[in-house]
Amino acid sequence: MTRTIVVTGALGGIGAATVAALRAGGENVIATDATEGAERVLDVTDPVAWAQLVHGLERIDGLVNAAGVTHRARVGEVALEDWNRVVAVNAAGPLLGMQAVLDRMPAGGSIATCARSRR
Repeated sequence: MTRTIVVTGALGGIGAATVAALRAGGENVIATDATEGAERVLDVTDPVAWAQLVHGLERIDGLVNAAGVTHRARVGEVALEDWNRVVAVNAAGPLLGMQAVLDRMPAGGSIATCARSRR
């Protein structure tokens, strides 16, 4: 049986490599990224966007949280808005993803969180 796996951050780094490997193995992959040009555009910090993504999917066998952002600045120069964005994408995003898929994940399903950085 082909499994359905959601991958965030699918346009680069770990996410892109994961999508390629899963597809090579015959899996059904829902590849998402915040960037236009992604198969499915997804803001991982938006619970409504997650709900829309999983709506209509009967079963989700796996979730790979590979979306991630960085903000490089000296501590004294970090704006709270930039800090909050990093925390929202890198910490809240995976939480929201897990919450969104759990009701559709069968026993034995898998969740991996492995953020990549985008500059």
